[in-house]
Amino acid sequence: MIPRVSVIIPYNKDRGFLFQAVDSVLRQTYADVECVPSFGDGSVGVNFNNGLKRATGEYVMVCAEDDFLELDAVENLVAGMDGFDFVCANAYIWTDGKRVEYKSQVPRNHLVLIEYNSIHGGTVMYRKLVLDAIGGMDESLWTAEEYDMNVRLLKAGYKLGKVEAFVQNNRIHGMSKSKQWLSDPQMKSDRAMYIEKIRSRLR
Repeated sequence: MIPRVSVIIPYNKDRGFLFQAVDSVLRQTYADVECVPSFGDGSVGVNFNNGLKRATGEYVMVCAEDDFLELDAVENLVAGMDGFDFVCANAYIWTDGKRVEYKSQVPRNHLVLIEYNSIHGGTVMYRKLVLDAIGGMDESLWTAEEYDMNVRLLKAGYKLGKVEAFVQNNRIHGMSKSKQWLSDPQMKSDRAMYIEKIRSRLR
């Protein structure tokens, strides 16, 4: 039997892309994929953790409701999981109608990841048992949720690998947090201070 993969889609509103996110999960070339939409009024972390409790897969991914997966994403990531607790891959970033390639890099340790966030969070596949062991996402965070979770996994000694494939499509649009903090100086400053607090806590 092949391992089941649960793809959790945490969200508190549909910004017009949810159908495509779900469809990209349901159309995967991999034979055993479970789609777990997780709606709620709480933070991304709260919604993700609620989905994690319902997930039945041995492996877990997270897909934002405004992003979508390449159709062979799960197949490629599962192929790279042997010997690792979690693996990252590459992503396409879409902004203003243009596609840019983002290539994740495996850091030597958690301290390097803290300083240079070289993993695209939407490309990561995890063993569910390691997420359960660290308690999933920090529910108090309002940004950098996957960054924080990945640093905590490395700090705890879990092994990270890399798959040389493009597995995710990340949208940057007018309603996305990343677009807002790039265009709003105050939000950009607030986010920088917030991330520095995360870094200080995890060093």
